[in-house]
Amino acid sequence: SASAEAACCLDSIGLSALYVGCSALGKPLDHPDFSDFWAELDRRDAIVYVHPGGIVAGTEPGLAGMDDTLIAVTIGSAAEIATAALRLAAMCRKYRRVRPIIGLLGGSLPFLLQRCLSIVGKWPFPTVLADFGSPEDVVAELRRFHYEINLLPDPHVIASARRAYGIDRLLFGSDSPSGTPASAIAFLEAGGVTTAEIETIVADNATALFCPPAASRLDRSAFAAQ
Repeated sequence: SASAEAACCLDSIGLSALYVGCSALGKPLDHPDFSDFWAELDRRDAIVYVHPGGIVAGTEPGLAGMDDTLIAVTIGSAAEIATAALRLAAMCRKYRRVRPIIGLLGGSLPFLLQRCLSIVGKWPFPTVLADFGSPEDVVAELRRFHYEINLLPDPHVIASARRAYGIDRLLFGSDSPSGTPASAIAFLEAGGVTTAEIETIVADNATALFCPPAASRLDRSAFAAQ
């Protein structure tokens, strides 16, 4: 089972984190069929990296037109990861010790978050967000997650993400080999991120998430030289 495999990876193999897509077999990550899996991760304080994949694999229902692979991996993946992040925000109110890393800066989520929040509490139909007491509760839950910075080299993207999540929730990512660590650093600089904030994203945030407090600081120059 997925629960047994997760336990093996974390306990026997000693992996630091697990990777999951945004859906499995046409079901979202918060589907009741996966409750044992998340409970197992919750018991282990597991770090889980979430990255798009379901749309491209043709398993995500209700997305007509996503059979075009270029549209799927660009527009489609941005919608897919944003959807997964919101559903996980609701689910992780139960599994408090699961620590998600959301890929691609949460896709379209930073741009559409205010639209979503403006409807929370007013929507007359069933929704996974119904149990949130207020829009501020949704934001607080999303800010418990981490977000890796790989998306696209547009300074407006990183500016939007830093407003939505905060600098302390961003993690370095370059999507290498399609990008490089140096290009990811340039992406941050173009978005108005200061040198001190880049150090936080490149080194401090990951150290705090993955390593004990005594762990040494990573050297940004090692990334920039690549």
